[in-house]
Amino acid sequence: MDKYDLTRRQIIIINSLYKKGTLTSLELSLILNVSVRTIKYEIKGIRGKFRKELLEIVSSSRKGYRIIIRDKDFLNYLEELNSSNKIKFMDKLHKNNYERVFYILRKILTEDDYLKLEDLSKELYVSISTLDQDIKEVKRLLNKYELKIISKPYYGITVMGPELNKRLCISEYIFHNEMMFINQYMNRDMEDLELSVEKIQKIENTVREVSLKSNILISDFSIKNISIHIFIASIRNRKGHEIEVSKDVEQRISKKPLYRILTIYIKELEELLESKFSRKEIAYIYMNIDSKRIVSKEEEITNYIDVEIVLDEVFKEIYNNFDIDISRDKTLRKYLKLHIPQMIKRIRNNLIVRNPVIHENLRKYLYATKVTVSAVDVIENYYKVSIPLDEFGYLLFYFNMALFNLKKKKPFKIGFISSRGRAESIMYQNELRENFNFNETSIITFNTVKEAEEKSSEIDVLVSTSNIQSELFKHKVSIEEGAYIEKVQEYLRRRELYSLDIDKYFCKDYLITGIKGNSRKEILKQIYTKLIELKVAKRKELSKMPFVSHEIGNRVVNLQDLYKVCHKEVCLIVVLEKPILWEKSIVEVFFLIKTKKDGDKDLFILCDLFSKFASDKEKIKDLIDKKDYESFMKDILEY
Repeated sequence: MDKYDLTRRQIIIINSLYKKGTLTSLELSLILNVSVRTIKYEIKGIRGKFRKELLEIVSSSRKGYRIIIRDKDFLNYLEELNSSNKIKFMDKLHKNNYERVFYILRKILTEDDYLKLEDLSKELYVSISTLDQDIKEVKRLLNKYELKIISKPYYGITVMGPELNKRLCISEYIFHNEMMFINQYMNRDMEDLELSVEKIQKIENTVREVSLKSNILISDFSIKNISIHIFIASIRNRKGHEIEVSKDVEQRISKKPLYRILTIYIKELEELLESKFSRKEIAYIYMNIDSKRIVSKEEEITNYIDVEIVLDEVFKEIYNNFDIDISRDKTLRKYLKLHIPQMIKRIRNNLIVRNPVIHENLRKYLYATKVTVSAVDVIENYYKVSIPLDEFGYLLFYFNMALFNLKKKKPFKIGFISSRGRAESIMYQNELRENFNFNETSIITFNTVKEAEEKSSEIDVLVSTSNIQSELFKHKVSIEEGAYIEKVQEYLRRRELYSLDIDKYFCKDYLITGIKGNSRKEILKQIYTKLIELKVAKRKELSKMPFVSHEIGNRVVNLQDLYKVCHKEVCLIVVLEKPILWEKSIVEVFFLIKTKKDGDKDLFILCDLFSKFASDKEKIKDLIDKKDYESFMKDILEY
């Protein structure tokens, strides 16, 4: 599979012995994650390929294997592999199928010719059967863009489908995806795609000028997105791949003021990008700008009545599911009326606005995410569309804003008993008032313990100058023990957590490890099976995946029980045996929060708990490395 006809395993064995000296069969088996028997088989293969005067592997029953390399050309070959990091990348590609999937996806999108499986197999140092499994995942990713892999005997494989969809896929998996810039292939990708940050920035400046001249508002996110699509259009144009736009659409668009202004700047773009844009390409650029602009006036909405009907249904669904009434939020209604028609236009034209902070916001606003899922279900059913994750993220902004306005915390009540003199009591009361916000906190003074006990159900924390023995108060702070202000602040910060019945949602059995699979379907099926075994879910005939899943960054996926497969409260945590490519990122940890009702007050607290936990990369890493329930609980309850 290379110039010396060595397999991936044989190269890694030779290199490990060359760099580390003497290694046992067991040590080599751990490096390659294979059996000792396989190591002995591979070493026998190496010995059969080299004469002793070139390379020799010497074995000792006590110490293990060591290598003697006498051939200078082979030494140079080995040094070259190490200096280019190819061995490290080779090993990475073998261990993690997602690395190979991204590599194949990028290669097949940037190559105009057919790719032979034999050539790919050699490049990736994997067997044809392994490659076939990886291509299944590539097909799944391409299918989201209505693209297909076509196989032709003696030629290989290539991608077929609408040019617009190919450009969307290139934008996502080459320009935006976190896996794009693998160091070992950075130069190759830049060369194939003629990547130029400087040119993209100049395109952004031109798009800004067009928006100013046209008196339209475009967000910075959208300007970047539009500019990348113009850049991709220029590359695809030069390779002879033109966009498909009907004559009717061309003629309708050409009469618009924005189109006329755009044509003035097209020559500037053509000179910058050394590419000639046809009328179809200009129409494509117009559609990108028009669908991604921010509509600021209600009179620009053509289907006003439709949006009103949809919003009424959305608010009703949220009220039924969460017992939350946001229908009277005029600001929310106004913004959604302006946003939804533009969003539907983008989805139908396949011109999605990428959301660069989607994972961060899904992680930060888990409760709002659940509410948005209910809203999206209504919108999708009405308009007969599927709302992509990026567009979901923009809706999330609006619903989180409404929930923030709705949320009013109950005042924190501090009970105070003093057994000392009047002056000292007044001093401590003043200290409490100085340290706690008057609007959020009320201080109730009692003369005796008995008097305080009569109001114990209303008190969040009792502060006293000396220790109080009463069992009626859950939280007590004694001034004489010191740092009493800090202790009260800690109770205030964690008071929602104190109201939560931890044992109701968490137990050791609900931390599941060792699940493995190479596809979303395999993973979700195993999680569903585990929930049935735990008697949390009942087996149902499902036409869809058992859960709605959202990547939230930091290698974490949030699962939602939209189809009501769980019948019991649970906080399920799953750690995979090895990472997997989900939709757009690599993931290893899954969690599912299920309360008795979606509107349960515990849901907000649990969402907040997991949100803070998932935002801490170190805690996620500890969970992946240790897979320990006690350690996880300690971390998540640092609320």
